[in-house]
Amino acid sequence: MVDGQPYNPSRDEPPNPIHNGRGNYIDNLKFTYLNVCGINSKLLNPDFATLIKSYDILIFTETKTDDLDDLKLPHDYTFYAKHRKKCKKKSGGIVVVYRKHLSKFLNFINSESEFVQWVEISKNLSNLRENILLGCIYIPPENTRYTSEESFLEIEDELIKYSTDTKNIALIGDFNARTSTVSDYIIPDENLLEILDVNDFYDNDDNIFSYLHLKDKDIPLERCSKDRGRVNKYGNMLIELCKRSGIYICNGRLFADKHIGCTTCKDASLVDYLIMSPCMFDITSDFGIVDFNPMFSDVHNRLYFSFSFPSSNSLNNSHNHTINSNTYIRWDSTKTDDFTQVLTNDTGSSLQQLNDILNSIEIDFLKVLTV
Repeated sequence: MVDGQPYNPSRDEPPNPIHNGRGNYIDNLKFTYLNVCGINSKLLNPDFATLIKSYDILIFTETKTDDLDDLKLPHDYTFYAKHRKKCKKKSGGIVVVYRKHLSKFLNFINSESEFVQWVEISKNLSNLRENILLGCIYIPPENTRYTSEESFLEIEDELIKYSTDTKNIALIGDFNARTSTVSDYIIPDENLLEILDVNDFYDNDDNIFSYLHLKDKDIPLERCSKDRGRVNKYGNMLIELCKRSGIYICNGRLFADKHIGCTTCKDASLVDYLIMSPCMFDITSDFGIVDFNPMFSDVHNRLYFSFSFPSSNSLNNSHNHTINSNTYIRWDSTKTDDFTQVLTNDTGSSLQQLNDILNSIEIDFLKVLTV
């Protein structure tokens, strides 16, 4: 059984994507993610090999590997690894396992941050207009020797750097962030936007209005979560990352986990997430959290998700929004008094709105500058 369904041995030898009637394009990609807490011992388990054969791309964190490890994978799979640097013993680590025939469509970015491995999935595989940027993440827990309060800033900086040419963004991994049901989005104050006169800079696909895409897709804005514990520091950092970047937590919102928000660690906390830009909801065809299996991990549940890709005809008929790189924010000096009055009337909430808006403007402006 895999994800509650009988295992299909025919998945051992997948059809070559160039023979599916769509050229190099494929119809879908199946992913799974797990904090495995040491991958080498798990690979000795035949059931773990069966798990691997059921997916196209598998992301494992806390793999405890180094450059000397040669993972014993099924014959039609290979891997890419990012090891923790400057450690006396094996710890941490991110490993991406994938089918060999996908190799020419995957670009593994050699970035500085040890908390994320970026993977570009080529548009030549998916038939999308832009590549998919997948961030595979492991952030060590708070209050440990590996704790870094710079981890979220590093990830955000690299997200800005590597997403200049795409809006197709997905993050998957163990963030060690407890967010409960805290909102991960901004609904801007229309009066404040009018006073700032920034409407010409944005369209409905941009960060500040991206929540509308969820509403159009009948995806609940309010997340559900069985983890009602205290929101930790990392949780607040993750929420701010989502707001500034216009990306959304999928847990508690999609498919099998919709209106649930299953815990992912020790049956008590939710720390493993799938997070995506709103346009990715158009191609996401499955998401769920699997019951804990002590043979595969010490304390973590496994996540799975799938992307289904459009045909050429549906792609050509779709509406594509783009940011004009020559747009800029215009300040209307005649509205200075109105702006001051709004801040005076409700200083606290308005300042927070202003801060959220300016953060979103900064993210978009940086993307424009780096194009």
